[in-house]
Amino acid sequence: MTCYNRKESTLACLSKIKAQENIGDINLKIHLVDDGCTDGTGEAVRTLFPDIKLLKGNGELYWGGGMRLAFREALKENYDYYLWLNDDTMLYPHAVRTIYDTSRHLKKEIGQDTILTGALRDSTTGVLTYGGSIRRRFWSPRSYILVPPSNKPEPCDVINGNCVLIPQKITKSVGNICKEFTHRGGDFDYSLRAKSKGFSSWVAPGYLGTCPRNSLVGTYRDDKLPFKTRIALLSKPTGAGAIPAKEWMLFIRRHGGFLWPIYWFRAFLRMKFPWIWVWLRSKKT
Repeated sequence: MTCYNRKESTLACLSKIKAQENIGDINLKIHLVDDGCTDGTGEAVRTLFPDIKLLKGNGELYWGGGMRLAFREALKENYDYYLWLNDDTMLYPHAVRTIYDTSRHLKKEIGQDTILTGALRDSTTGVLTYGGSIRRRFWSPRSYILVPPSNKPEPCDVINGNCVLIPQKITKSVGNICKEFTHRGGDFDYSLRAKSKGFSSWVAPGYLGTCPRNSLVGTYRDDKLPFKTRIALLSKPTGAGAIPAKEWMLFIRRHGGFLWPIYWFRAFLRMKFPWIWVWLRSKKT
């Protein structure tokens, strides 16, 4: 896990982990990165959860860097499984048991370790917010849609990093989250790199918890902001509402399919002429 100035959310998330049911045969060790929090998150964690391994960041790690640090330290312990978890994800009491049992069941069924992601929904509306997605159009790297959970595991192409279980064998083959992705894209990239090595990704049965969808308010797609502000936001690692152009260009080159040069060039134009991109988005809204 990694966190930055979401004290109440982080503590609530940790409490949900500690309240997991029917996991007597599972030993959990939490590695949490405090990426320079100024709201007292680290101090509260030390007081309320002294058994957690708390790691310090410099305030500029974002999701990608924070998760890489936590993952790197966890990998040194040679655990059987690794669970990625966002600090705004509130797990249901059965979540860990479900995702662990599903992973073991799938390995027996298909004869191979798999990546498991948990479907999450909005706590108020019940709408699916994060989980696993499939690619609707094989030629388009931008056509992913979320897979609704069912009463059995469902295959997917990519995973959101909000709640993900990865067996040791896959981590030894794929390694850590790619350092080129600052805040977004590292989770999709990880599952696609795993796929290239023969490992599939799946959505665990049912919903495993709640997590609010990231808002577009305050991003470059927020038409209530001044045009110049929206242009400036387009290059920010967080709050942009899009993967930074340079990082998206890398993703496209790796996973864009045979039409990747076209999508790469579009991203190149967004990087060089961000005002055009923002203007076109304004027309769409």
